[in-house]
Amino acid sequence: MTSDQLSGALRDLEECWASAGSTTPESLAPGLTVTDAQQLAATVGLTLPDEALTWFGWHNGYNTNSTHAPRDIGCGWWLYSLEETVAWYSRTWQPTKPAPDVADLEEYWSRSYLPFISSDIGEEFLIDLAADEDGRCVVYSANILWNEPNPPAAPSLAAFVTGLVDAIQAGAYVWHRTDNEWQSVEGHPIFDDPFRLRFLHL
Repeated sequence: MTSDQLSGALRDLEECWASAGSTTPESLAPGLTVTDAQQLAATVGLTLPDEALTWFGWHNGYNTNSTHAPRDIGCGWWLYSLEETVAWYSRTWQPTKPAPDVADLEEYWSRSYLPFISSDIGEEFLIDLAADEDGRCVVYSANILWNEPNPPAAPSLAAFVTGLVDAIQAGAYVWHRTDNEWQSVEGHPIFDDPFRLRFLHL
């Protein structure tokens, strides 16, 4: 059921792009099959829950041939491919020689956290692969300059995407055809929150 909710939210996001005339879809790579995604995750000892499979099955990062299409999906956010996140996980948790700061990292980042989105203000959004029995992944916000993640940004990936859809529909982000990019609307009340997470159902 949760995966169905995420699929519905992703369709709503695509409708927002279409309504705005955005060329964002041109930059996105095809998604992965469940088998391919699980096999890739297994290379670092991970198993992806339902929402994570739906997410990476939707789009898997960016199409390397889309040099002129915007990569911002509508909120100053960029997608990581599963290959990128798995590589990050391997570098961080499975190095030949553990980095000296790994012990510090373990104090505030669980090994079940996997980055899936970066932002233009330095945030990393993480899905917690320790999902509930419905396959729902809590989303966290963190910054490499902070000593700990923020509280959960959204209770699920479905809620996270719904928050982005709400922000676009509320007019906080608009598509500029001339500049071929999404732009935030200065002074919009959604930005009263310094980390732009107020709309994510905190």
